[in-house]
Amino acid sequence: MLVLAWPFSNFAKLKKKFTLSCNHKSTLAKSLSAGNGCIWLIPHFCHADALSFLGCLVDENNEIHTLYRPFRNQVINDFVKNSRERFGVKTINRKSGGLFKILKVLKKNKTVAMLFDQNAGGAGTRMKFMNRECSCTTLPDILYQKFKPSVLFVYTKRTGFWSSSIEVEEMGELKDGQLVIQKANRWLEQKLRNEKVLSESWLWLHQRWKPGAGKQIMQQSDD
Repeated sequence: MLVLAWPFSNFAKLKKKFTLSCNHKSTLAKSLSAGNGCIWLIPHFCHADALSFLGCLVDENNEIHTLYRPFRNQVINDFVKNSRERFGVKTINRKSGGLFKILKVLKKNKTVAMLFDQNAGGAGTRMKFMNRECSCTTLPDILYQKFKPSVLFVYTKRTGFWSSSIEVEEMGELKDGQLVIQKANRWLEQKLRNEKVLSESWLWLHQRWKPGAGKQIMQQSDD
């Protein structure tokens, strides 16, 4: 419902309903200081589309590019695309040279935002999430190995009807042999197990554990 109303919502009201603390804004501002670009890992929490609002809240030099999977219906696709680009976020079609465009974004020390907790299908790698196998995207690790960008978890925590606080957390250092997607999965597991409001607002019905998807089972190191 928020996606439908987003293009018509008043800017001042949105700013009151979707809040970003000074500390989190500072974390976003510092994310490009190393010169290697930044990846925002976004989970499917309620109001996730509101993160496009960050396009006008962060430093104007921090261009935000986000991957999206196009809808088959062109009318719906154009509506959602325009909605997400309303506040300056630039969208990248996954099916039209998306990887090449993402590489260029990070090379220019800009930000790439991506949903990391959806089913990656046959192109993904089978790993365990919540003690069950699922297909996970390998894209964050491909990008991390090439550029060593900063990695942030950026997400919404629902506070009311069409109202959330925007949260930002640094991923931190990887242990020997640990993958970015492994750490992201463990992070999300902890959120779902320990924070009721996040557990209740995560999209549990998006075929996260579709049987048989993914190329192989990864040997996962301990956190």
